Amino acid sequence: MHERVLARRYAAALFAAAQELRIVDQVDKDLEQIDGLAKSAPRLLSTLKTPTLPEAQKDRILDRALGGKAQPITINFVKLLVRKRRAALLPLIFDAFETLAHEALNEAKLTVRSATSLTPLEQAEIVSALSTRTGMTLKATFEIDPSLIGGVIARVGDTVYDGTLATELRQMAEKLTLGRR
Repeated sequence: MHERVLARRYAAALFAAAQELRIVDQVDKDLEQIDGLAKSAPRLLSTLKTPTLPEAQKDRILDRALGGKAQPITINFVKLLVRKRRAALLPLIFDAFETLAHEALNEAKLTVRSATSLTPLEQAEIVSALSTRTGMTLKATFEIDPSLIGGVIARVGDTVYDGTLATELRQMAEKLTLGRR
């Protein structure tokens, strides 16, 4: 089964349980914390994937890493993934859960890349325009990407809005080329 499809199924199950308990926000924060932990300590994830390590020892490792810092449902979910040898899916599951949580709240993540840093006013204008266009509340992050030369690229979910200088020049060249035929 395709990994993304499987990850979405796990995320949907966790989301339904968290929604029933009315702790979607807390579980979302837990998953974000666990994802950060997995990225900052890659040995942790590889240790949890070790088939020769007894499950009880894996549970103790998770309890030490997450105990008191995460909801019990989140800890039990991660333990289940480890037992089912699905720990490698954790990053995909976290992304899928976050998408479900944002959709339920009519929110989406917005990532804006620009060649130079944007002023607070420019940032607000971009967020406002895309929020109006999508009809969603957007949680924005801004990144600097000097390779863009000029303009911005904004991503909301799977939709990319490309307002870069390179794209505008390419479109202009295409129009000029079509006009010659």
